[in-house]
Amino acid sequence: MRRLPGDDRPEVVFGLHPVLEAIEAGKRSVERILVSREGGGHNLGRLLRAAREAGIPVTHLPREVLARKVGARAVHQGVAAQMSSAEYSRANACFSILVRKSFRLNSRAV
Repeated sequence: MRRLPGDDRPEVVFGLHPVLEAIEAGKRSVERILVSREGGGHNLGRLLRAAREAGIPVTHLPREVLARKVGARAVHQGVAAQMSSAEYSRANACFSILVRKSFRLNSRAV
């Protein structure tokens, strides 16, 4: 995943298996899949089916444009995904969960 400090563009996950995992895990929202027009491995069909089932738009780009979007040194395998920003929890919400779990563990020990 790549993102520069102060950069407000979407985070990008690249590579066939990382993108497929991001779709299947469903923990964060995938905004768009970017696919090289020249690419296409044996697992690309599986990735495109997963994107279609999840309702994720797919954009086909020339390989050079995809390389500029993910970075010159990135090994993207012809596939990248633009991800939504991660949602952060508030500190007091995390603390409340921790206190409840701690209380349950301590009450079992008694």
